[in-house]
Amino acid sequence: MKYPFPWTFLLTLIAAPCVLGGTPDTPTTMERMRPGIAAGMGVEYLSPRDIVDMINSAGFHPRERQPEFHAGVNFFGAGFVPLSGDWMLKVEYAYMLNTYNIDSQFGPGEFTMKAHLPTIILHYIFVDEGLYNLSAGAGMGYHFGELSVSYSTLVDSYTATGPGGLLELQGNTAIGEDLFVHLGVQARWEGIGELRNGTAGAAPGINAQGDPARMGWFSVAARIGMSYYF
Repeated sequence: MKYPFPWTFLLTLIAAPCVLGGTPDTPTTMERMRPGIAAGMGVEYLSPRDIVDMINSAGFHPRERQPEFHAGVNFFGAGFVPLSGDWMLKVEYAYMLNTYNIDSQFGPGEFTMKAHLPTIILHYIFVDEGLYNLSAGAGMGYHFGELSVSYSTLVDSYTATGPGGLLELQGNTAIGEDLFVHLGVQARWEGIGELRNGTAGAAPGINAQGDPARMGWFSVAARIGMSYYF
């Protein structure tokens, strides 16, 4: 005896999810948002006012004044974990590099700023659609700076430390299941203090007020990189 194919049973299996509860629910934000890492680089326009004033002073005799804002570069790496459906904690390390080259009556001069910028940042997640996300955050850290000076017979380096804070907006868009393109913008305020060398504790020069030059600055930056979600 031949038995007919159980079409009725098959149709019942297909229709049952729609009758009982519809299609499976869309994952919650926490199910979509995963821990991850990011790395990349950015262009930073910064205004280290004390250093610019020092370079433009009579002590270094530049033939042309340096502008208040100058383009530098930063490289960054970060790790992040979701705290809830709306909040994420990010820990970032950034390395900033900025160089001024001048021509003077005593020959060329080079002033190179370097800074190590570890920062803890709390982010609010505006959008998380799995394939892309958008968040904004604020953070603070204790930072370490160095100024290297090569001018005529002066070749020395000066260091300083101090707190710094930032505001940032960032987004990630998927190019694979776990791999994303990372885009971001930042505004940063640095309170890195007076620069001193390691031998006599001397400063590289003075600012417009006649005080030892400090390394603090304000900057805005655009960044691009890659992020990976676990």
